[in-house]
Amino acid sequence: MRLLYERGYGKKDILELFRFIDWLLALPEALEKELREEWLALDEEKQMPYVTSIERIAKAEGREEGREEGALQDAREMVLEALDARFRSVPDDIASALQAMDSRKTLKFLLRQAITCRSTSAFRKALRNAAEDGTLSD
Repeated sequence: MRLLYERGYGKKDILELFRFIDWLLALPEALEKELREEWLALDEEKQMPYVTSIERIAKAEGREEGREEGALQDAREMVLEALDARFRSVPDDIASALQAMDSRKTLKFLLRQAITCRSTSAFRKALRNAAEDGTLSD
């Protein structure tokens, strides 16, 4: 951090760099504590704002939500890929219905259906049943 200041980087640039690094990797708790202590010392010297615990918690929750949404999107894409491989195309109504799905358990069920159904009509029926069946929700 000190070196970045010495090389002429401003507060905003340094914070953006640390946000990027924080996004890429999580430090072990001991190293995070050490970094926080060094940051506070430098903050006193340079009057750089400290990221509060509430801001860190909100950021962590945002990353977790992003990971969950990414996993759901991956599951949707697997079902679509299986349908495309099996039937050589995916009807728009099926693709739209899959994009609206927000349950990994339901998407896992639908992936099996995409592999085993004999037709898009049979898959459409399984999709309709899965959407109506509350037992497949997370």
